[in-house]
Amino acid sequence: MKKVKLIYNSVAGQSKFKYFLDTIIEKFMQNGIEVSVFRAGKKTNLYEYLKDADEEGVYGIVVAGGDGTINRVVNVMMKNNIKTPLGIIPAGTSNDFARHIKMPYNFSDCIDKILASNIQPVDVGLANDKYFINVCSAGLFSNALRCTSFKSDIAATSSGV
Repeated sequence: MKKVKLIYNSVAGQSKFKYFLDTIIEKFMQNGIEVSVFRAGKKTNLYEYLKDADEEGVYGIVVAGGDGTINRVVNVMMKNNIKTPLGIIPAGTSNDFARHIKMPYNFSDCIDKILASNIQPVDVGLANDKYFINVCSAGLFSNALRCTSFKSDIAATSSGV
């Protein structure tokens, strides 16, 4: 049986993903894929969870969260040379990277796309010993972004099964 490692951030976005977790697991299992679940928090050790993914023959690492959660996982994967394919479920607020790779906002549709196994390479950058796959900024742009406040109703996304 194939295996995926599912990492989710329970506080990403509007914290909706956790309510669909059982449905997501069921969908994977209906397709012959065993799911190992990891709840990512600020102090959780992603390395310990992911370090043996390649050796275990894991079919994919699936991340449900926003750009910050994806960034944490990518950094663990790159720093430890983990080559297992990465699947993205946009469960954050902005979901810039997920939007860039055209992931649907419906969780069930995301799983369908991941199950289709249409694996595409993406560029990974490195700046100051930190990897990134989405945006790297410096100077005025990053300062302006840090000093700007956003209304949550403007940045809200609609997603669900």
